[in-house]
Amino acid sequence: MKLRRLTAEGVANFRGFLADARIGGARPPAVPTMLLTLPGASEEIFGAPELELLPAGTSGYELARYLNSQFEHLARNDSSVIEGTDGFGDPGFWAAVALFYFDLISPGNLLGREKPKADNCYISESATAVCAGFRYFRHRMAGPYRLFRLYGAMSEPLLLQSVGKQSDLYSTITDSSFFTETPCIVKAVNVLYFDARRHRLKRDWNDDDKPGALPRLLAVVNQLDLTYDLLGLSGEALIAQLPAEFDEWLPTARQ
Repeated sequence: MKLRRLTAEGVANFRGFLADARIGGARPPAVPTMLLTLPGASEEIFGAPELELLPAGTSGYELARYLNSQFEHLARNDSSVIEGTDGFGDPGFWAAVALFYFDLISPGNLLGREKPKADNCYISESATAVCAGFRYFRHRMAGPYRLFRLYGAMSEPLLLQSVGKQSDLYSTITDSSFFTETPCIVKAVNVLYFDARRHRLKRDWNDDDKPGALPRLLAVVNQLDLTYDLLGLSGEALIAQLPAEFDEWLPTARQ
């Protein structure tokens, strides 16, 4: 399907569907995919990308990699179509993407087993919304896409779960603009806690009582930020500053 953005009318109708679907009942309302082509509810995008339906169980990383490839030309020529004039994501664009992939975000909705999530999982918020900069990453399409744009393959540990879910690691990192926008932190997470060969996180990576686990890393990072310019520090340089308790997490022990 050639993507069209939802107009204000289309977004309002989509929002109304989400509210109705949350009420429940024996037969949930049908997903209003007609909004994607209905005049008045949607409009053409110049240079619009083509989208294909993706398999059930697609991971956030697989989705992000696919969207990045499909949106690359549009992002290069007119990023405001995607990000909006305020940089927090165009609501009509991302609402259309979320509507097209609604069954990936809420796979149990069709059978009445799952009610829709919060609106900002489907419709990106404007810059006027409180903490919109953080909540942008809660959008189940825009969040993974932006992480992949920032970090490419290094975004994989944060995006291992299926599209409809957001892992503890994803939430921990993206709920903080400091963690999200500091490349050496994301690099350290990859090196310390991600098993790239098996495409999974290491055991006990988030255990509060485990020396060198993620909670300790973030605590140490906050201390190091008082001394170092972490935005200018490489991942390797950050790891070199970590205390000995982190050694067992390294692929090879430090000499």
